[in-house]
Amino acid sequence: MRKTKTRLELFSFYDHCGIAAHLEEQARKGWMLEKIGGMGWKYKKIEPRSVKFAVTYCSEASAYDPGPSEDLLNLLEYCGQAGWKLAASNAQMQVFWHEDPDATPLETDAVWQVENIHASAKQTVLRNQGLILALALLQMLVSVIRFVDGPVPAVTEMNSLFLVLCWADLMVLCLVEILSYVRWHRRAMEEAESSGILYPTKSHRFLQGFSLLLVTGGLLLWVGSTVGSRMFSITVASLIYMGILIVLVHGCSNLLKKLKVSAQMNILITILVDVGLAIAMITCISVLVIRNDWGVPKPVDTYEVHGITMRVYEDELPLQVEDLMDVTSVDYSRQLQTSKTFLAERYICDQEHRRDRQKQPDLNYTLVVCRAGWLTDHCWNSWIKDLGGIRTESPPIADHQVASSYYDWLKAEDPTPWGADAVYRQYFEADPSATWLIRWGNTFVKLRFDEELTDGQKAVIGKLLGS
Repeated sequence: MRKTKTRLELFSFYDHCGIAAHLEEQARKGWMLEKIGGMGWKYKKIEPRSVKFAVTYCSEASAYDPGPSEDLLNLLEYCGQAGWKLAASNAQMQVFWHEDPDATPLETDAVWQVENIHASAKQTVLRNQGLILALALLQMLVSVIRFVDGPVPAVTEMNSLFLVLCWADLMVLCLVEILSYVRWHRRAMEEAESSGILYPTKSHRFLQGFSLLLVTGGLLLWVGSTVGSRMFSITVASLIYMGILIVLVHGCSNLLKKLKVSAQMNILITILVDVGLAIAMITCISVLVIRNDWGVPKPVDTYEVHGITMRVYEDELPLQVEDLMDVTSVDYSRQLQTSKTFLAERYICDQEHRRDRQKQPDLNYTLVVCRAGWLTDHCWNSWIKDLGGIRTESPPIADHQVASSYYDWLKAEDPTPWGADAVYRQYFEADPSATWLIRWGNTFVKLRFDEELTDGQKAVIGKLLGS
């Protein structure tokens, strides 16, 4: 039979009522709180019994204190005289228990209780949650701007969606916690001053648990989406780096506490160690990624051109130059990069001729399939904007511009040969380029081919990419 257990307890900082009730229930089940740590609350096995718990706060205490402050020592002495024993503490929060389930409450002045909780909350959780909320709002704003300006990468890369999920989750949690606390504090002060009764506290355990599951699920989806791709090694290395960094920084802070370093110096050294380790570990990972080609697909061959090593790949592409014309396939390198989410898929396809052999036409295209219908028009229109916008004729060149300058723009063409809904060709000034935009419903492609396309070749492209 196990003698200890560790639980991840999801309580709001100020919810002393909920915490006390939960710990009393655990004691009746035979588990006594022993330690409150960063990775969870540790319990030890006891004989099941009914005891009374109380949670109080010491605003002067800090998680970086080398030992109990004078105010905390006075609090411990006062509680000990009344028969209350310290079960565990976590910075400003102190948890006591009493043998007698009907013992006199540890604190009886409701006004003082509210003021004490508020003084502690202002110095830690409210300040920290406010900073996190501001950072989350900034990150969400950046994500919105990115989605408006370039939606395709934003909706096809799982890491982008995962970061949006995390920041949105933090934003909601902090906002709910801050607003709930403000509402409680106002009601509690009114109740304490009018009736001398402490207004009950409340945690949002369901919301916190759901958010934790949501982020965990998002993380698994993100890691899973990189399996077999160039990002898998980098993703795993980054997660390991974050875990090691957290353990080392936490260990540094605890070591400084044991060495009796002051709280202010502990904070300063811990921050410096955190920044230093982060820079050092990111540098090491970057060097390892570059030197060992982590996440880079393995080529089937290499060759030298003007002292530069070129790589040859043989990925299967949905459309190849061989489908359009008679060429020698061994003269090509074919590379496919895929990114998928539940919103959209993106395939970046590059078929380039080997520079050490006879020149052949290159084929490059990006294929996007939108799974969410409401995204299709936005993603499509963003590509139209990026390639210069739709016009019926070449834009005029201002007199002051030099002759070598040019404008890029799009001109609509007949979609019938492609079997498409819409087709645009990019122009530079008055000259047509080798770049096309083609759309079939929720599927569209940005394609570049070095040769002029015939109607027969357009039909082949529509059959292979638009179906």
